[in-house]
Amino acid sequence: MQELYDSERERARADGHAAGMAEARAAAAEELARANEKFKSMVDRAMSAMELAHQGALSKLESSVGEVAFAAVCRFVGRNRPSPEFLMGLVEHMCAQLRADVIATARLHSRDVKTLRQLMPDQDLRIRWLGLKLVPDDSLELGGCVIEAASGRYDGSLEGQLRRLHAVLAAPDSRAGRAQDAEGP
Repeated sequence: MQELYDSERERARADGHAAGMAEARAAAAEELARANEKFKSMVDRAMSAMELAHQGALSKLESSVGEVAFAAVCRFVGRNRPSPEFLMGLVEHMCAQLRADVIATARLHSRDVKTLRQLMPDQDLRIRWLGLKLVPDDSLELGGCVIEAASGRYDGSLEGQLRRLHAVLAAPDSRAGRAQDAEGP
């Protein structure tokens, strides 16, 4: 009987040990699943924070690069004397907006007026149907042009045009549109 008792005790101990091990394994697996979920959540938050930091840095860099490029273009264009063709193109572009006017005044830097007068000595400047009176204005930058007509005042200065272009390019909607264009449909 002792043998039966010992063998039953050994079997019960083995069964208890196996049940304890199964329970421990289940508890460990559950704890591991919770730890994995917690770790995944921490990684997701860290990745989100890094993405926000990356977007902020990229946005700041885009803005800085845009500002530096804009300043460089303004400085370059401002320092170089515009060609007669360039000035004529600028004035023609500005005058194209004056559909209802027949007379207008174009204010340009005195050097630009002198350059345009070389193109048309001894005659008034006419662009299409528009008679244009050239007035020197040294308050304008070289390459600057302000047209005054009955229909209004039009600023065609390079700086003004570049600022309008910069505003369009720097607009958040514009950047998103350019990113979509680059990615394709």
